[in-house]
Amino acid sequence: MINTFQVKVVGEITLMLILVLLLVACKSRQVVEHEAHLEPISMNHAECALCGMTVRDQVSPRGQVVHTNGHHAFLCSIGDLVTYVHMPSSHGAIKRVYVEAASTPVNIENNEKTELIWLPASQLSFVAGVPRKRVMGEPALAYDNITAAKLSAREHGLTVLDWKSMLQRLYSGSD
Repeated sequence: MINTFQVKVVGEITLMLILVLLLVACKSRQVVEHEAHLEPISMNHAECALCGMTVRDQVSPRGQVVHTNGHHAFLCSIGDLVTYVHMPSSHGAIKRVYVEAASTPVNIENNEKTELIWLPASQLSFVAGVPRKRVMGEPALAYDNITAAKLSAREHGLTVLDWKSMLQRLYSGSD
């Protein structure tokens, strides 16, 4: 036979389990909401965080950085992006770095300014040494696949780099 003490204990344990489950569910929701502010957003009419130029008026690829406090900084070129990621910021540490990426080889004479898809820089292949005028820093192209990057590089006698190598190349100022 169940006495009132056992009923009380079972009731308290059940209540505690419900509270734990609610706490876990709330925490999971907070993590999802917290991560959402780290996703890339459209550049709209943003100014370059480094030079002040209107980002959408510049030739792609362009960069986007998300800081720990959720601040999105846009950069008008890969060169400005590389400089920016090496600078301290009042917005806190950089949590994510995004770059606009093409899926197929780009005509390097094309001054395309349409906003492309934003992808994590670490997942992209870059073509360095692109002969483009009016670009801040060394011009580069960014691709979401290595095949397109290699085709583009081969066609123009250029080099394919990953994000880490691109950072090193541009930050050191080497050709």
